[in-house]
Formats: sequence, C-alpha cells, structure tokens
Amino acid sequence: MASIPLPLRPILAASLALSLAACTQPSSTPPPDASTSTDTALALTGEGLFLVEPDSGSTTLLPFGMEMETVQAAVIRHLGRPLEISTNAECPGDPFVSALWAEGLVLNADGEEFVGWSVRPEVGSDQFTTLAGIGVGSSREDLEAAYTVTVVESTIGTEFTAGQLAGLLSDPTPAAEITDFWAGTVCIFR
Repeated sequence: MASIPLPLRPILAASLALSLAACTQPSSTPPPDASTSTDTALALTGEGLFLVEPDSGSTTLLPFGMEMETVQAAVIRHLGRPLEISTNAECPGDPFVSALWAEGLVLNADGEEFVGWSVRPEVGSDQFTTLAGIGVGSSREDLEAAYTVTVVESTIGTEFTAGQLAGLLSDPTPAAEITDFWAGTVCIFR
C-alpha cells in the first residue's frame, strides 16, 4: 500500500471533509412531497386562472381560450385528479364539459377550449381566491373594498359582478358572504 507523504495528509483530509460536507449538507428547500406535486398556488382571475409561485410572487396566466387539457393538467398537479368530468347537453358548447374537484373548483370547456371556472362552497374552497384575497366566504364588505361591485337581485339570488368576476352573495346586506363565485362561461339555469 502506498503511503501519503505527511505534509499532504492534512490537505487531503480537509479536501475530503469539504467534499463530504457539500454532499451531505441539508438543503434549505424541502424535498417535494409525494402528496403535493407542486409549490405553486392557484389564484382566480376574470381572465382565467393564475399559477402563483409563492417565493417570488410571480404569476403565470392560464387564460380563457387556452387548451383545456393544459389548464386541467396544471390544476391536477396542484389538486390531484377531479372527482368528476361531465358533459352537459343542456348548456351551449361543442360539447360543454365541466371538471369538478372535491374542493369546489369547477373548470368549464367548450370543446377543447378552457372557457370558465366556478367555485362552490365545499371544504377547502376557501383556498381559491383572487390575488386580492376574494373568494367563497369573503364578505361583501371585503369584496367592495377590493373591487367596484354591482349587486342585483336576480332569479338565482343576490348576484354581484365585479369587472369580469361574478357570483352570489348569501343575502343583500353589507354583512353578506360570497357563496358562489365564477368567471368566464358558466352554465347557470335562471
């Protein structure tokens, strides 16, 4: 066995120690968890959906008009597979297809094109908000602080519009909460 000259041993030992430390040093970023496949969050917009990178706050728009398969794949990475995908012959479309997740998010497509979203009150639906923090469960007061809002009584209840966003309030009072929320093309029977 060849021996290492005495003066080189400390250098070799230090070099080896630094190499091992670099290999075993814990990462500041936790490893991806199998149950959550992405670090991005979803945010609602009147133009579609945003993917939000939580560390930087950067957003990627998934606009209405985008291929539904692409939008659905992004949501699946965030929420997992939808509970149900259905076609509704009573709604206009070629065909009108809806994908529903357990958390209350529904994506709508006309044929292959993403055309709308809605959120209904389910456990977990409070995670779907606009960048201003407005979603199902938000108060009318918070809604009106974030957006210019029009409220009307309609055949489906106390309905509001806020730019390209729309939904239902629990009642017409200032303390009302958003019970349903949508944008784009949705199929509502009035």
